[in-house]
Amino acid sequence: MTPEVLRPSGAAGPAPGSAPVPGAAVASRVATTGTVASADTASAGTAATADTAGSAGTAGSAGTAGVTVAAGAATVRERVYRYLRQAVMTGELPPGSRLVEDRIAEELGVSRTPVREALQRLTSEALVTRIRRGQLEVCAVGPRERAEMHLLRVAFDEVVARLVSQRAAEVDWQAILDRLGPLEAALRDGGIGSPAFAMAHLDLHMAVNRAAFSTRTSTFLESQAFLYPTDDYVQQGGYEPVEQHRALIAALASGDEEQAVAAALAHAVRGHARRAGRADGLVEG
Repeated sequence: MTPEVLRPSGAAGPAPGSAPVPGAAVASRVATTGTVASADTASAGTAATADTAGSAGTAGSAGTAGVTVAAGAATVRERVYRYLRQAVMTGELPPGSRLVEDRIAEELGVSRTPVREALQRLTSEALVTRIRRGQLEVCAVGPRERAEMHLLRVAFDEVVARLVSQRAAEVDWQAILDRLGPLEAALRDGGIGSPAFAMAHLDLHMAVNRAAFSTRTSTFLESQAFLYPTDDYVQQGGYEPVEQHRALIAALASGDEEQAVAAALAHAVRGHARRAGRADGLVEG
């Protein structure tokens, strides 16, 4: 059965009215226990199950399970769009690849509607083009554009690190740590090359970005999710993906701005070298 890779990740944060944990304390707990919560707290990464399909905040159709959208999480439509846009911009969907709506929907475990809407948006952005008989094909994104994207990623992550470290005591770090559960599950079940891992990875970085910026700014910047490719830097020797992200969160939560910036830049730079595309299941062979 195809996994519902677009199910939003993350369990509930601290109880309403509870005081935020100071950043330094969070960093210490993350480094030693991997969680902000106490030992008797439910494990991170729990995803809610969908009770109904097609209800408000869900996407579903006959034969496709509904995908629950938690409060504050991106809609299914937006997450499908992010994933496909990232795959095109990073070359994981190679230029000239034929995009088949039904195949993408099956691979992602969603209905055809969010896939169709995402492909329409990508066509309007000239990242996908419509050829004969209505078939869709991926447009080329050159090496210069990818190099520019990497420079933007490095600069962007430096700003994120500075801002989030300055307000470390106000951030719900448990909610961010909860994103590691789905990342680990996706790594175990499908590997780094799976759509589930790509989406969990995007969710984690978008959660950090939302913590750094105001709602309006973070909403605008989430359209730049393609700056976070899932290949290469998360699989280099000595940089196990879940633990490297846990270490990054600990540095960001420390409240030490320079430590946070150094960790963010080291994390981003590992993403520069790229490997071959991984989207065979989404394109027409």
